[in-house]
Amino acid sequence: MKFVVTEKKNLSGKNILKEVEKARPKNDGISEDCFVVCIMSHGNNGYVTGVDGETVQIEKIAKSLNSAECPALAYKPKVFFIETCRGDSYEPKIDFDMITNAFGSVSSDNFNYNSMSNGDGNAGKGEGSITNEADFLFAYSTSPGRKSKLTPSGSVYIKHLTEVLTKHYKELDILSMLTIVTRKVIEEEFEGCRGQTPDIQFSLRKRLYFN
Repeated sequence: MKFVVTEKKNLSGKNILKEVEKARPKNDGISEDCFVVCIMSHGNNGYVTGVDGETVQIEKIAKSLNSAECPALAYKPKVFFIETCRGDSYEPKIDFDMITNAFGSVSSDNFNYNSMSNGDGNAGKGEGSITNEADFLFAYSTSPGRKSKLTPSGSVYIKHLTEVLTKHYKELDILSMLTIVTRKVIEEEFEGCRGQTPDIQFSLRKRLYFN
């Protein structure tokens, strides 16, 4: 995908924010088409936790990349992939057999991504004014108030996210890929009728492709 990747491990709460600020572009942003932040840590709804137990608000991290704080990223997509718990309870699963008779069968493959157009151009710099909160995408591993499931082999969400991005990034936009990830995570079978629903929030103005 041609991203320049910087990996940081075992950061304190304060240093999580500092490293994002350090990595953001300092010039006019001409060479940067997109800025992606991946965070895998402990946390709760609205914040992530560093190795020192100190927390940092996700909103504060995002603010450091908005149009006012980082003009180089104005008109450019800012993407967050966040793997943390957002609460203290797992999401219960409903027995589908109990409601099938009422609503009929549903096909999990009822998606027609090939019919999607390429939007109205790339995500490059535009003209005129832009709002501070424009062009953000937050992809959370779980819903507000819920835990994020880890298995002995790692994060269920990150497993599906990496698989889908690797397989589809050349032909699908990010929201289409995240929809597939959401379906795959929801279909995972966890012990004790537990489930997990990823959460997507965005203010993108255009479709975003990583190809």
